[in-house]
Amino acid sequence: KLLKRITMALFHPKTVLLLSIIILALHALALYKFYWYWTIPWFDMAMHAAGGFTAGILFFVLARDHVPIIFQAPPYAIIIAGVSVTALIGVGWEWYEFLYDTFIIERNVNLLLQANVTDTLSDLFFDLLGGLIAALLFITSKKINIDK
Repeated sequence: KLLKRITMALFHPKTVLLLSIIILALHALALYKFYWYWTIPWFDMAMHAAGGFTAGILFFVLARDHVPIIFQAPPYAIIIAGVSVTALIGVGWEWYEFLYDTFIIERNVNLLLQANVTDTLSDLFFDLLGGLIAALLFITSKKINIDK
């Protein structure tokens, strides 16, 4: 019962909104006040995993509420769809980082968001990992809510 309540709360639109606000606030604080992206080596990875997780949750909430037919597909197809949407959002975020570095940062090399290709690939990996975790939780919650 507790697990069912937790998964129902996790896949609620208000939860997505709250997670999005928290992640954006952390991003702003890390970028402009505390410089955590440059002082805490793992912070960027954690933020990308959290962002990917939130993007995945957002996809499943929107799909469940507006395109429920998608969930008649087999679980592997639902997982692929969720991770694919997360990848699209992750690539969009990498474009944001590129444009930020190109037009806003004023060429202060110490504060670049995209240090190199390795950083970009790491970012995308953690985006996908977060999306995959969201997808697996959704599939699990779907089974819990149907079985009990």
